[in-house]
Amino acid sequence: IFLENRLVGMAVKIGGYKNPIYVSVGHKISLNTAVRLAKRFAVQYRLPEPLRLAHVEATRTARTLNATLG
Repeated sequence: IFLENRLVGMAVKIGGYKNPIYVSVGHKISLNTAVRLAKRFAVQYRLPEPLRLAHVEATRTARTLNATLG
């Protein structure tokens, strides 16, 4: 993925999944390191485990708030 002729992201195939995940540079992390970490932490699922767990928790919290406020 290029932005203004600069490589800022990459489509990365994880395991046997058909669709790639998109990895981009971050705060004080190079693209190569971000790609390496994404592959390393995508253990059982397509998403790297820290992102997957954050999504699970955010979804749980949103459902709890909706039930409370609903």
